[in-house]
Amino acid sequence: MLTDVLLEGSYLLYIGEDEIISQAFDVVPKDHVVFLPEVMSRKKQVIPSLSAMWG
Repeated sequence: MLTDVLLEGSYLLYIGEDEIISQAFDVVPKDHVVFLPEVMSRKKQVIPSLSAMWG
């Protein structure tokens, strides 16, 4: 995860299936990279979204 403070969001680089990222963040992945607007915190925003996918 690379946070861009000027764009007020983060780039998420990942390996694995696009479907998980697409469902967790409601985005369309391309080449295993997505931009998540207004996501700045791994602990408060990324982990809870991914954890919800796995129950």
